[in-house]
Amino acid sequence: MVPDGIVDLGYHLLYFLTKTLTIMNDVEIGAKTKMAQINIALGVFISIFGVIVIVAMAYTETWVQQMTDLTAGLVLTSIGAGMIWKSKRTLRKFKTKNKEYKE
Repeated sequence: MVPDGIVDLGYHLLYFLTKTLTIMNDVEIGAKTKMAQINIALGVFISIFGVIVIVAMAYTETWVQQMTDLTAGLVLTSIGAGMIWKSKRTLRKFKTKNKEYKE
């Protein structure tokens, strides 16, 4: 038979650890949410810059310069679009997890 003091200590320790992990989980979710929002803004910037490079292709003189601008613009635009897509996916994932957790 286990003494009541040890059972109470175990119960309180379990309660404390559960609350601590819950707080850490909330902090991690908040940090990932903020990072996703920052990545959306950065993705928009990179995508716009890629579009500017593609438009600048019209003002180049040689075929090699045009293909270089087109390639660089498409790469930048696709990187920006990928960042936006991944960040929105991350935000959606944590939004649903937060709803399940609150209920």
